[in-house]
Amino acid sequence: MMGVRIEPCQGAELSLRGDVECIIPLPVRALREGFAIAISDGTLLRGALDPRTGECRFSISVEGASIVSITRGAFGDVVDMAWRIEWISVAADGDALRSDAPSQAPDQALLALEELPKRAA
Repeated sequence: MMGVRIEPCQGAELSLRGDVECIIPLPVRALREGFAIAISDGTLLRGALDPRTGECRFSISVEGASIVSITRGAFGDVVDMAWRIEWISVAADGDALRSDAPSQAPDQALLALEELPKRAA
């Protein structure tokens, strides 16, 4: 089980090393809005680039199965994940949706019951 390291490169790119190895250019909107990184283990990271310093900051929005550590590197935060990673998806923050409500099982439904007015007999 190798895991992956995510670290910012100079400019608006992320370097991935480990199970998945590539350079990911961040969407232009991510520079203004921040970005989200969804990972196959269930982890959701939030990231933001500081326009003054150009440094990247990460935070954990949802904890998945991986043990995640965030440390400092040359261009901002570095994320190390100790879990096998199958895929990673990056999106501008405005395109990343997350429901705060608990999900319902497929066999459950939420029904609104309305009380009908009583009729006189």
